[in-house]
Amino acid sequence: MFLVRYFPFWAIPLGLAMFELGIYFYNRRYRPGFMVLFGFAGLQVILSIVWLVLEGYWRAGPFIKKLYDHYW
Repeated sequence: MFLVRYFPFWAIPLGLAMFELGIYFYNRRYRPGFMVLFGFAGLQVILSIVWLVLEGYWRAGPFIKKLYDHYW
């Protein structure tokens, strides 16, 4: 529940770390590694922006809590 509620606060640093690892693999010429890591980093940043624009803290938090209470 904590990870869902505070998504941008852990997703953006994780995305930056994945971007740095992608640069490392890019310099080593390991194509599958940097493509996956760059894609993951981009996805994290895009999802964080969408989370903030659509007010995910106020809307998604209660929704996830309701799902969690219903199924567990």
